[in-house]
Parts: sequence; C-alpha cells; structure tokens
Amino acid sequence: MVSGNNASGADFSSRVNSGAVHAPNTYVILSPPGQRAIDTQREGGSCVRIAVVACVLFGLWLLFSGMFTPLLLVFGALSSIFVAWLAGRMGLLPPESSSTWLQPFRCLAYLPWFAWQVAKSNADVVLRILVPSKGISPKVFTVPSTQVSDMARSVYANSITLTPGTIAIDVKGDVITVHALSKEGAEGLADGRMDAKVSALEHRP
Repeated sequence: MVSGNNASGADFSSRVNSGAVHAPNTYVILSPPGQRAIDTQREGGSCVRIAVVACVLFGLWLLFSGMFTPLLLVFGALSSIFVAWLAGRMGLLPPESSSTWLQPFRCLAYLPWFAWQVAKSNADVVLRILVPSKGISPKVFTVPSTQVSDMARSVYANSITLTPGTIAIDVKGDVITVHALSKEGAEGLADGRMDAKVSALEHRP
C-alpha cells in the first residue's frame, strides 16, 4: 500500500515537472481547440511588453486627465505600471508569434500626433452640433489594417474609437469595420495616415 502511494507521488511529481500537471501557484488560461494554452507562470509578459503597455497607459492617462502635479503624476505612473504588470501576470500579454513589439519612444512620439487628431475631430463634431447646416452623413465602411502584431492592431482600432466621430465596430483579420459620423471623417480615416503611423510603432525583425 505504501509503495503504491509512493509510486503515485512520484508519478505526480514527474507530471508536474514535465508540464502535464501545473503547480498550485501556476495559473493556466485555456485556449480554443487547436491553440496552445497560456501558462502565466512560464509565459508571463516580458519586461519589454510590460514597459510598452505601461508607457501607453501613462500617455493615455496624461492625455485624458490633464493633471500634471507631481503627486498625481507619480500616482498615474505607478497605476500604469501596476496594471501592465498585472496584465502580464494574468497572461494577457502573450508573446507575439511574429516576434514583433511596439517601440516605446515611437509610442511616445505618436501620442502628440494622436492628441492633435482628437482635438481636430472634436472641434468638427462640436461644429456640426452648433451649425445644423453642416449636417451629418453617417456611414459604415472598412479600412485595411497593415499591422503585423495583434497589439499594434488593437492600438489602431482603439485610436479610431477614441477619435471623435469614428468608432471601430469590428475587427476581422486585417480589416476593420468603422462607423463614421460624416463623409469627411470617413475620408480622413481612409487616407491611411493613422494606419501608417501605428504600423511605424512596430519593431519588426
């Protein structure tokens, strides 16, 4: 009886070591059939991915809060780092199969350009509300997404949604379906400048 228990314990230990059974502190996120599960203990977000996400979150926090007092800046930075670290621990920042990642300095350079686009689009929406003669001409259309990584494609789709007058309503592969409030807004997005700007954020081997 004792030898049987020892054998079972040895078998369990070998299965833990081989990855067939996960240790108590290891969390596993199940994936759809045909895809590999994400083991957060072994494949948590790398320092580079966490740093990029923290920089993007902090930049967005600065953009929308408009608060620049030292204490609030420290709290904003710590909150961004904590959320990025937590996302990595939860396995929400899995490695990209194409080995692409976002370049932090280019992300910081993208934020002022994006803020200007938000400001212009916001002024256009306000003008259409105050001047009824300008009117609206809502339409649904698709734009290509030339990004390689899922993270960059997510940045592009969220940039569309955060810009007043346009909303990304669906993402399928390299095509994003968008709802625009006006013809001018649709044309401004269809020219591909934002797509190219986001694609330039990627580091490709």
